[in-house]
Amino acid sequence: VSTAKCVGQSATFTIAATGTGLQWQLNTGTGFNDIGGAITSTLNIPAVTIGMNGYQYRVIVQGSCGSLISDEVTLTVNPTPALFAVTGGGSFCSGPGVPVGLFDSESGVSYQLQRNGSNTGSPVNGTGSAISFGNQNLNGTYTVVATNTSTTCTSPMTGSVSISAGTLPIQYNVTGSGF
Repeated sequence: VSTAKCVGQSATFTIAATGTGLQWQLNTGTGFNDIGGAITSTLNIPAVTIGMNGYQYRVIVQGSCGSLISDEVTLTVNPTPALFAVTGGGSFCSGPGVPVGLFDSESGVSYQLQRNGSNTGSPVNGTGSAISFGNQNLNGTYTVVATNTSTTCTSPMTGSVSISAGTLPIQYNVTGSGF
């Protein structure tokens, strides 16, 4: 049995067992050892790290006539997408807007542009180099969220850019009369 999590997510293991005592154990590769204080039916790991990938957990259930050992569960920890800087932004007065992009990208990762926290446009697949979300022409703060397409692990990319559309001056006709 295996459970998969992304770096930073919590992992919870639960056993439905009756007995006079429970003891969770952990195998980090050198054999099972008791986890201090882990004596309830639920074991919670608040934030998994990549170093925990492959750890195995089990429970010893003690009763009045002996003890039983549960099946093992293996924790698979998937990395989140690498962090890259959002590029572009600025001000413009007319035309198609200004470009927004990402300094670099990873293959197998989908990048979603967001304006003011809401998705805008379609996701762009990573190429292993810089990517562009095209010209943007709406005022706002633009950020990017990356999603690994096989593990669904996500990461917000580094930084944000702002776009502000200026207004062209209104043209007035000057008239006059002669003497």
